[in-house]
Amino acid sequence: MSSNRPANRLANERSPYLLQHAHNPVDWYAWGEEAFNKAQQTKRPIFLSIGYSTCHWCHVMEKESFENDEIAQYLNEHFVSIKVDREERPDVDKLYMDFVVALMGHGGWPLSVFLTPTLEPIMGGTYFPPDDRRGFTGFKTILKLISKQESNLVSFQWNESADKITEQGQHILQIISKGDSGETDASSSASASQITHKLYKFLSSRFDPLHGGFGSAPKFPKTVDLEFLEFLWMFEARSNSEEIRARSEDSVKMLQRTLGRMAAGGIRDHVGGGFHRYSVDGEWHVPHFEKMLYDQSQLLCIYADFCLLTKGRMKQIVREIADYMISQLRHREGGFYAAEDADSLGSHGNEKLEGAFYVWEKKEIVEALFDQKFPNGKLVSDAFVQLFDVKDNGNVSPSKDPQGHLLDKNVLRIVAEYEKIAEEFGVDEAILKDKIDESLKKLKSIRDVRPRPHLDSKIVAAWQGMTISGLAKASSALKDASLLQKAEECAEFVEKHLKDSSGYLRVAYVDEHDAITNGSHPIRAFASDYAFIIQGLIDLFVVSQDVKYLKRALHVQKEMNDKFWHSETNRGYFINEKGDGKLPRMIEEYDGAEPCATSVGLSNCSRLADLLLDEQMKTFVRTAFTALNRKIADSPHAIPKLLLAYKIFDEGTRKITIVGSRNDQLVKEMQEMANSYCMTNTALLVADPNDEWLMGCSVELRSLTDNSQPLPFVQICQGHECLLPIRTVDALQQTLDSLSPLSSSSA
Repeated sequence: MSSNRPANRLANERSPYLLQHAHNPVDWYAWGEEAFNKAQQTKRPIFLSIGYSTCHWCHVMEKESFENDEIAQYLNEHFVSIKVDREERPDVDKLYMDFVVALMGHGGWPLSVFLTPTLEPIMGGTYFPPDDRRGFTGFKTILKLISKQESNLVSFQWNESADKITEQGQHILQIISKGDSGETDASSSASASQITHKLYKFLSSRFDPLHGGFGSAPKFPKTVDLEFLEFLWMFEARSNSEEIRARSEDSVKMLQRTLGRMAAGGIRDHVGGGFHRYSVDGEWHVPHFEKMLYDQSQLLCIYADFCLLTKGRMKQIVREIADYMISQLRHREGGFYAAEDADSLGSHGNEKLEGAFYVWEKKEIVEALFDQKFPNGKLVSDAFVQLFDVKDNGNVSPSKDPQGHLLDKNVLRIVAEYEKIAEEFGVDEAILKDKIDESLKKLKSIRDVRPRPHLDSKIVAAWQGMTISGLAKASSALKDASLLQKAEECAEFVEKHLKDSSGYLRVAYVDEHDAITNGSHPIRAFASDYAFIIQGLIDLFVVSQDVKYLKRALHVQKEMNDKFWHSETNRGYFINEKGDGKLPRMIEEYDGAEPCATSVGLSNCSRLADLLLDEQMKTFVRTAFTALNRKIADSPHAIPKLLLAYKIFDEGTRKITIVGSRNDQLVKEMQEMANSYCMTNTALLVADPNDEWLMGCSVELRSLTDNSQPLPFVQICQGHECLLPIRTVDALQQTLDSLSPLSSSSA
């Protein structure tokens, strides 16, 4: 930010976040031996600052403290300061975030932690204001407290208590890294059905029936919870149990309300497409404005599945998310950038303000739409301001805008029904929608002239996997082959730019010539990178039925199991391959903004076992779930993705096998028909007798093609029950319709 200052050593880094701090007066180090050696040689404590380039409060702390000459001088004299991009090093972030959460009861970014020279934690927090204010201890006070300069603050004085503090830090690290022992009491194991009901009751108790979502402010679009609701709707709607059917109906109501209110709210970018990170209020009104690739990709999956389940509802949202990702986040070679910032330059001055790019004054909208009229002569702008809650003095209350960045501004959100607005203005609803769409395009053309928020051009392997999944699912929902092509191009980008002879890499960067580089010290991929890449490959295979993606997914899954699985306890995947050498290896044990590697990895293993009828993989999954049963039963709300994988494995996957040549026109039509239905908990496979690799995967697959039945045909099985072979597209459609939740639901 302060580019007029001399550069520090972060100027040699590739991370956009580290580069943002390259002109701070703080003598920053990147995470590595140079910093560790400096701390040990000088016997100074370490100040570790972790964040990411689109983090609003990271920017605030930089401006207030890291650009402050007095604070910088104090840091430089008494500490070794290390800056870490959490998106590059999730292992470092996880370890010290767990410490801060244990210490404070909550965490967040920027993450500010003080360490011994040998990396044991001393104390920490998140954002600190520069000076003591309103009951908050200031950063200056914290620095003096740690370094001994205030004689009346002796409890953390490093120079006087270094050995004791180091010993305490070592003990803390042991506790944090140990986590759950993973021991299982088989006699008290709970069934998948029992645990599923427990999570359903938890979500029901927290559901907001008015605005959708769970809990109050701030409100996040936690996609793993929405995926769980989709699952309950899809696979319990036809249960023989009245209680389970009622649970399914309630689930779809929660799902529809949440997806609908999010789509209407300010968390959705109505002008440019995509979704912001979260809402600071409980109404989805005022967002925290950064736009993350992992949010877009996961929400694209959810809305695409919902579109397939409802035969077209929310199709516009699917299109908007996909178009936004491709137009704003895609590199020309097929990879996708990490995020766009919350902050950007305002209309006056050079100061960056949160949301400046996205919000509107009423007069801007009225002036932009002055010449837009309905056939009856009424002004479109009058309808627009009613529909989107546009007010003269802005629609954001001060309580939702503590920094005053949104004064007199409007965050667009839909607060009225199109039908009622059309009736009030005396026009057909279709005409109203067309005029509103034209108005949004007009506003987009105006907004595009504004200074865009900072783009984090880092390309993260895990998020490419999510993107492949989202685009593949969207291609089915929208029947758009170009989206499938984009998914395939992203998969090839991963193989070309995020892989070397030792395996996958965590990140790639874009240099000044828009070329892809991994930097001078490539970061090895983490378990989550492998998990989401595999998930993307499986989803891509399901839609395309190109067996190379299935073959690649199986190979990478075996590699992931070898590199990351905790084989001594079978309680999950380690975050990193072999540890930092200085930090303990840890297992991510909950599904947050992104599902953890254990949840996604075991789901992938289960899907591969079902697709390929692989008994060895099935045994691996069974062993894992036996070890994890108690953990899932105790905390299903923390790991809903893992519970889903467990329940699907326990109850069996619905298998749709199309037996015949992939080049056969009827096979292609059957495949297209199957892909027009939501494939959650369904293994779709074209079993081509001419595919030697596929036929060599299992005796059972070969038996389907070796019998005397004429080809092609479709076999649908669940558990040990199979329907009669299906030989026409119409018959397949009728069967899939009968299995759809819509056949027993009013959704």
